[in-house]
Amino acid sequence: AQQVELRRSKVEVEREYHDELIEHRAKNFVGREDIISQIEEYVISNIHHSTKQSSPLLVAAAAGAGKSALMAHLTKFIQEKHM
Repeated sequence: AQQVELRRSKVEVEREYHDELIEHRAKNFVGREDIISQIEEYVISNIHHSTKQSSPLLVAAAAGAGKSALMAHLTKFIQEKHM
């Protein structure tokens, strides 16, 4: 039997890495509804008005405050709700 070697592109490998990271960081995320609503509004506004120049989103907090978990949660939340 002939073996077929499947090769994933660098983009596919990177995408898989990010998907796994998002799952890991977001799985225990709770709370922060006020911040989630504000960022969701910002992101959706920029999606619907992609021709206007927007300001970058900056999330700043002390180390260990949950910035990565927040962004992972928001990524999943916005993908599930809006895409």
